[in-house]
This record gives sequence, structure tokens and C-alpha cells, in this order.
Amino acid sequence: AVQCNTTCDGSLLGNGVISKRLELEDGIPVFQLAAPLRHREDDVQDYAAQEIKNAIAFIEEHTGEKWDWKAYFECAERVNYATKCRLEWLEMNKTDYPQVFGSNLALYTETNYMAICGKVPAFREVDRKITQLAERAYRKQKKAANEYRHRAIVWGVQSHFYMDFLVWLLNCWGIVPLT
Repeated sequence: AVQCNTTCDGSLLGNGVISKRLELEDGIPVFQLAAPLRHREDDVQDYAAQEIKNAIAFIEEHTGEKWDWKAYFECAERVNYATKCRLEWLEMNKTDYPQVFGSNLALYTETNYMAICGKVPAFREVDRKITQLAERAYRKQKKAANEYRHRAIVWGVQSHFYMDFLVWLLNCWGIVPLT
């Protein structure tokens, strides 16, 4: 198993307990990938690259398979496209006419990045269609509720998976949940 600390070091510590249990009780080898939180800074690039190389070596050693760089870069290209689309949605969300937000944004993002992670080519077409629909609604100045009073950054799994919470914020209070 490969375990990563994103989005915070707290997850590395918390999952470290699970990792030890997997190793000691179930005999499952675990590699803990410690991605730098300041991943865009120049001073962490060599370290980050080495962590990825170490994770790949771990995977190759424990599966007996050779890393498929072609598939890796195909997935990376699709993730980059998904990120480009997501950034476009977030730019729209800065305006008076946000289009992709709340549970739609949260659950789609979590599925796309955490579960799919570029492995399913069909998601590229889905990203394109969502972006087209969002742009069309944005041009028409469409709103999801009659009135927007506030915006809130909603953080945490609980708020994302209790679907009615984000809809309730929007419809009852006029709070646009920008997750």
C-alpha cells in the first residue's frame, strides 16, 4: 500500500497508525509518501522527485511489475486537463454568477482526483461538457438560488458527504458553499 500525506501532515500521522497496523497485523507492506506541502517551492523539488522515485521503486519491488511511464504520463495529462477545467470553474465562482460549487464541485473533485486520478479517459469529455455547461449558464448570468448573501469555504469530509447541508446553506440562507 502507498499512503500519502496530502492534504496535510496530520493525515500522514493519522494514517501512520493504520499503516503500522497493516504492516504488523496483516503483513501488508506500506510506503508512506511524504509530499511537501510547499510543493511549488524550488527548494523542495529534488526531495519531492526523490519521494516519487522511492514510491515507484516500492511499487515495483512489491508487485513485481515494471512502472508504466507511458500510462503514468497519460494519466498526468488528463489530471492536468481536469485541473485546468476546475480552475476555470473556480474563476467563475469568484464572480456574482458561480456555476460549479457545493456538493457538485466537492464530490466530483474528490471522485476525479482521488478515485479516478486520470485513469479513465472518459472523464476528459465529462470535464469538457461540465465546463461548456458552466460557461453557457455563466454567460446567461444564471443563479442556483434566488439570492446570494454570503460565500463560505466549506472544508471537511463531513460537510461534503452530508449532501443536504450544502443545499440547505444555499437555499435557506443564501450562502454559496465554495468547496
